[in-house]
Amino acid sequence: MDYSSQLLYQFKQGDMKAFRKLFEEFYPRLCSFAFKYLQDDQLSEDIVQEVLSDLWDKRQSVTIKVSLKSFLYTSVKNRCLNFISKDKNEKKRFLDYVCFASDSVDDYNFIEEEVHANLHKAIKNLPEKSQKVILLSMQEMSNVEIQEELNVSVNTVKSNKRRAYKMLRDMLR
Repeated sequence: MDYSSQLLYQFKQGDMKAFRKLFEEFYPRLCSFAFKYLQDDQLSEDIVQEVLSDLWDKRQSVTIKVSLKSFLYTSVKNRCLNFISKDKNEKKRFLDYVCFASDSVDDYNFIEEEVHANLHKAIKNLPEKSQKVILLSMQEMSNVEIQEELNVSVNTVKSNKRRAYKMLRDMLR
């Protein structure tokens, strides 16, 4: 029995020393191999650790028909390719979501602009005093501030506001 076969046999028996030897022998080379696919050191290390951890977890049921070395390299390559594929799908879903959200925002902005345009058109059809009261009110001025601005009584401001709101409701129905 050659060294690699003996190491694999001991590994399958749950020998932690055999796993440590396998890890020390293959880990750096597998990380370097994974890096060629992923271009990310940390991600490459994570993928190799996952492959070795899964191999340890499934050591009794795994069947290696080729050399251990070929099996490990193929496993790492497949895991890298799966990650790349999954990552591309997630990026595509994210971009699709961003485009959808952007379209929704555009629709919302369009609707908001339409409402504002209709409101301003209706305000222009109000009598002049009511128009001024409503426009100042939309600037978040209080009745007292409007009264001072227009040099009228607070009651005049209130009655103009009431009249204007009623007319606006009728026009915007």
